[in-house]
Amino acid sequence: MQKMGIKNEGVKINTKESTEVGAKASVKENVKKNSKVRIAKKRTSIEEKAQFIPDTIETTYYNLREEQIKFFSLARRLALACTVTKLDDTNIFVSINKIKNSIPIIVEQLQKIKEPSKLEKIDNNLEEIENLSKDSLEKVEYSKELNEILAKSFDSKVQELVRNSKIENLEKQIENVERQKISIFGKIAGKAKLKSTKITNLELKKQLLMFEMQNEKFSYILEDSLSDLYSYLKDENVEPNTQIQEFLDVIENDKQIVQMIDMGQVEEKMQEKIDKKNKNMQLIPIESKKKVSIRNEVNIMQLQNNELGRQIQNNRAKTITNQNRLSTVQDNSYTLNNFQKKLDKINGLLQI
Repeated sequence: MQKMGIKNEGVKINTKESTEVGAKASVKENVKKNSKVRIAKKRTSIEEKAQFIPDTIETTYYNLREEQIKFFSLARRLALACTVTKLDDTNIFVSINKIKNSIPIIVEQLQKIKEPSKLEKIDNNLEEIENLSKDSLEKVEYSKELNEILAKSFDSKVQELVRNSKIENLEKQIENVERQKISIFGKIAGKAKLKSTKITNLELKKQLLMFEMQNEKFSYILEDSLSDLYSYLKDENVEPNTQIQEFLDVIENDKQIVQMIDMGQVEEKMQEKIDKKNKNMQLIPIESKKKVSIRNEVNIMQLQNNELGRQIQNNRAKTITNQNRLSTVQDNSYTLNNFQKKLDKINGLLQI
């Protein structure tokens, strides 16, 4: 009876060990199963993220393209001379196609990856890509960049119109002086010399305008630039020539431009400029009404012509220097460069 008791106790011990082993195996199996579920979920999550990336990138590209089309259309209607970096469709499409081609490869390779650490790395890369592709600042930044270029080109156009109008008026004055008849007594009195000196004076003023450097402004505002044109026409009582009239017709009738420019501000700025000019004129001493002899008038005008000649030489030298400086400036776009760099970075992160 005693031996039987010992034997049964041994059986009890073996049964307990067997139960513990079975429990451990079950836990291990559950852990394994849960791990597979987590990996499967991670794969699904990665696939979902990957599928949306090309569409998001393409949307950003088409937004940038839309902004550029609007810009060029507006610049063409206003006849503005704008230097703008165009979208490099070839490089961008190559980059986007590489992204598109990478997605199926990633999805296929995901099925072979069993290490959670490697899946986590891919997931982190895709999260970074997702954040890059969802960045909506490109359109805002590009629109701002193009608007700055437009405003500066708009100002250049206005200054060109004013300058050309002044040159036309000088040419008319030259014609009027050239048509003046001088009698024999007038020639003896020196009027022929005065006529020649006046023509030289007007020609030099014309040359000075042609070599006039455009002043760089701290900022370019459409209303401020347009007020320069209106104040010139009103203050000097000048009739708009064909170029100016065509430009103003677009400004006043184009729906998009009408929405962009506050004409109330234009009128305010125009009046401020006219008032300022009139105030400065009042500070200049009034010339004596004493009649100046023809000889003195010629001498005074010759001194003025010498000064005009000096200014023309200075402006000509500055123009050449400025042209050389501008020729070395690379034409580029901050936004477009960043977009291309982003595409390159995304393609780099997609390599697994």
